[in-house]
Amino acid sequence: MRQRKWIVGSVIVLLLFGLIWFWTERRASQVGLEPLPIERKRIGAFKKPANTFGAFFHASIVDYDGNGEPELLTYFQSAGAGGGLMSPKMTCWMSLENGATTQTPLIALLPSRLTTPNTFEWLPQFRQGELPLLRETIAWDSATRRAVRLRYADGKWQSQPIAELKGEQIQNALGVDLDGDGVVGEYFLQTDTGKLAHLRVDEANHLQFETLKSVTPAPIQQLIDNSPVGGIPIARGGAPPTMVHPTAYSLRDLDGDGKPEKLFLGGGAARKPASLRLSTNSKLLKLPVQGVRLVNQIDTAEVDGDPQAELLILQNRLGQITIQVYEIVQGALKPKGLPTQLPASPTALWFIRDLDGDGKVEIIIADDSGKPTRMLRWLVLQAHNGQFQEIARYQQRLPESASLDRAALETRRGIALDVYRASTLAQIFGGSLNMRTVLVGFPSGKDALNPVNWQFAYLRDTSPLWAGDYDGDGVEELITGHHWGAAIYLVQFCDGAWRGVKLGEGGMSAVLPVRLKGAPWLALLSYEGQVEAIRIRPASGK
Repeated sequence: MRQRKWIVGSVIVLLLFGLIWFWTERRASQVGLEPLPIERKRIGAFKKPANTFGAFFHASIVDYDGNGEPELLTYFQSAGAGGGLMSPKMTCWMSLENGATTQTPLIALLPSRLTTPNTFEWLPQFRQGELPLLRETIAWDSATRRAVRLRYADGKWQSQPIAELKGEQIQNALGVDLDGDGVVGEYFLQTDTGKLAHLRVDEANHLQFETLKSVTPAPIQQLIDNSPVGGIPIARGGAPPTMVHPTAYSLRDLDGDGKPEKLFLGGGAARKPASLRLSTNSKLLKLPVQGVRLVNQIDTAEVDGDPQAELLILQNRLGQITIQVYEIVQGALKPKGLPTQLPASPTALWFIRDLDGDGKVEIIIADDSGKPTRMLRWLVLQAHNGQFQEIARYQQRLPESASLDRAALETRRGIALDVYRASTLAQIFGGSLNMRTVLVGFPSGKDALNPVNWQFAYLRDTSPLWAGDYDGDGVEELITGHHWGAAIYLVQFCDGAWRGVKLGEGGMSAVLPVRLKGAPWLALLSYEGQVEAIRIRPASGK
């Protein structure tokens, strides 16, 4: 009898926990969204290998048949027999016109890392709408140990060795927008001996070999060191390269000669300070910060309306944010005004933006007091005589207790902030239930300086993934749903309100702006290999 009572009591407790979870975790999936009418169509699905645990990661668009309609290439990645890191096992191709799929005979090298040489900033693989529709891709033939051009025509795969690279083993690949026109038109292949091959995308979207240099030039080596592309070493059967953190960045002109400056991060075991090298002076200017980490930021911005940009250094240490403005005077770095110091939690985030459009930046600070809370504090700071001062604050009440994460996605009109719910029940029932997204929309003009005028929305079980103006109408869209099992949303901030729609659940690995029959769409790739196209319903007659 006693055992039966114990069993009944345990069942009741479990039911109560289930009811509590259902009530706390499955309330309205979003707060603050107005409806957004969309069109969607299923394109097709990639087939996973049998008895293999893995997912489809990274995607790019091509046009092998040259008909102007995009096709999609993606990696299927899985762990080896003994576990370990996920690595590409095959490359799969799909026609976005009819959903036909096939596996490439060789692992194609997707440009999953794209960059511009002047900013040292990476373009995420899911923002490749600017890529040319290549008629061919580079691949590695492990049997002949040669780099080849891979093509697909008349239903057959064709490979052509790149004669100039005979005997060379490719170590890294890089897609670069050299001329700054927004299109990745150059590819660099680095060999394991340090040589560098340069291939150019011609007007017909074929790859043309340009040069093979015996040594990789320093600027290109810097780009490669920032974040190696793992396609080729993995295709050769090796392990993915270890992520190398960048050691230098390029900053906007500070000394008036129109050329960028070089920022060296410092840090490391020797705890070296960060330093700045001006284009007009080879001397290193030491900065009062060790490295650029999550709690530090060094950037250039227009602070006070003078034609010359200033250097901003922001630090968050020991529960205090410090902001210091510097200017270049006769080749030397001098403080401009007194430092700004204000209490903040270690998890506080800041954003440097020109909110009111007057050409001078403000600093936005989001603070959660360092623990799960329903109250998110927003501060707006503006510079006066070189010193940032608070001009407005606002306490945003969240639908539930949450904590700030170290991730955010910014658009021209807003911010998508990644937060998480530190809930024991959420951790028990699934990690994706911890994820939340706070959407912040800014009005235009002076109203944007006061958070009271901002528009907020709140999405559950999701995190920011992609942002861009896929249809060119001047209004940016956001896709959330970055993690496995996450809810997937399409949202936009338009006419002073957040509009959006929940697309489903499961998480997305890639979002690609494409044109289908000449019309702009977003192609979505899920971790499970499902591909669909979505777009906001166009106005009548379009």
